[in-house]
Amino acid sequence: MNASAHAQPKPAESLAWMAPLLDRVETPILLADRRGEVLRANAALARLQARVGAGRSLRPHIVTLLAQLQRALSAAGVDRPSAMEKEVVLGETRLRLLAAPLEVPAQDASTLYAILVEPVTPLLPDVAQIRIRHGLSRRQSEVALLLAQGQTNDQVAAALRISPHTARRHTERVLGKLGVSRRGGVAQRLLLT
Repeated sequence: MNASAHAQPKPAESLAWMAPLLDRVETPILLADRRGEVLRANAALARLQARVGAGRSLRPHIVTLLAQLQRALSAAGVDRPSAMEKEVVLGETRLRLLAAPLEVPAQDASTLYAILVEPVTPLLPDVAQIRIRHGLSRRQSEVALLLAQGQTNDQVAAALRISPHTARRHTERVLGKLGVSRRGGVAQRLLLT
């Protein structure tokens, strides 16, 4: 018999059965090995990553969290510890990572970890959600989102490549349509509905 006949499946392959289950979970979750390599992530995590921003990776935070968890295990002499959590900031979003070891049927003996990712601060809706919920135009929705993030009219103008005068007019219309009298109320209004 050749060596390939006894080849062990890679951890990611041995977890393929779990993908449909993970995608039904609305909480952002991923499975990682002890080195912090993400083996599986669900659709909710992909949506969260998209909203937090491209290019911002959770991996360095996951590696740190798992290293802390493994050190705590070694110090306590415990085989299966309870969960460990860590708050991290990606962009302007504060997230809580909660890691716990898993026992899953796998061919290899390495420990796998489930990591839940929860926003600590509420996430603002995206532009499409703002349009639907508040009856704003696409441009007004973009302005509303920038206002909710605390941007000034000049910053809105620069971000959208429009004149400051146009940004001010959009701001006035957004405030009126949302029924708020101050720009500080935009974020609250977007989060309430």
